[in-house]
Amino acid sequence: MKYVFFSIGLMCLLILLLGNLVLIINRKKEKLFYTNFLCKYSMTAIKGMAILIIIMGHLGNIFGVRVFNPLGSCGVAIFLFCSGYGLQKSYYKKNLKNYWKKRFFAAYIPYICIEIISYIFLVKEISALEIIKDIILIDTVHPFGWYMQCLFIWYISFYFSSLLEQRKQGLKYWGLFMTSLLLFIFMRSLFKQQAVSFVLGVWMASDNSKYKTDSINIGIILGILGVALLGIKQIAIIRNSSWIIFYAVEMFQCTLLGMAIILIVDNLVKNKREIISKSLYCIGIISYEIYLIHAFLLPQYPSYHGIFIFYVLTLLCSLFMYVTNKLIKRSCRYEKVKSI
Repeated sequence: MKYVFFSIGLMCLLILLLGNLVLIINRKKEKLFYTNFLCKYSMTAIKGMAILIIIMGHLGNIFGVRVFNPLGSCGVAIFLFCSGYGLQKSYYKKNLKNYWKKRFFAAYIPYICIEIISYIFLVKEISALEIIKDIILIDTVHPFGWYMQCLFIWYISFYFSSLLEQRKQGLKYWGLFMTSLLLFIFMRSLFKQQAVSFVLGVWMASDNSKYKTDSINIGIILGILGVALLGIKQIAIIRNSSWIIFYAVEMFQCTLLGMAIILIVDNLVKNKREIISKSLYCIGIISYEIYLIHAFLLPQYPSYHGIFIFYVLTLLCSLFMYVTNKLIKRSCRYEKVKSI
């Protein structure tokens, strides 16, 4: 447990340092602020919290602390919720304009960059066929590449469901529901856990004006229900029941816990906890890069120096990856203007 406390303490210290740095830098510039329930600022901070609990879940496995195991799936549920929520909000503003271009630069390019680096420095032997399968997301080399597969399945589903919606209102949700059902029935356990998170995000983005109640109380209630389901899942009759019952309990457990964290963090940001919220916001900006990179930097065994090096390298490499992706996007825009 000593490594767990050290890891949490170091994480909190980095968050506080980052928060103070942001407050100092941002003092004379335009202020970041909370505008409404699940606004862009809040959602970015929520993604920051999501990646932190994912890391704690993965470190918990290394430390042999089983209580941290559910954190990884909760964090991924939050990521998928944010993706669904963001796509639906974007759809209201711009329809499907530049849909695949945005997905390409935001999600695919960082993934490919990380994979190329892993081919050169980390993967000892890999065939051309394995590289092709990895690039087209059929069989990923990345340790947590299943998330990319899941994410792009939802991207495809959202796109075609939105096209159906343009023909007849209401068809989008049928399309998304069918995708959710297929993931739950035919895909492996990690996909089953996340079968409803994305759809829930789309649904809440459709009309979030009616959710302006006291989110902290709702979040606490959802958290209690999620923990209760976590306990129910351990009961022998549930573990020995049909896979449908077991994975349904697991799916609702991680979804409820994920929603609890979303509502609690939104309330935290709303109540102007500046240092914490701005720190989470900064981490949220590079949360996707952190997710992709941290998988290759996780310590092989518990040690103080290993944990410290892991955090520092993950943060620095993620910042570098984020800046690189920004430069790639800017370069492509320049080339497009030049060609015109």
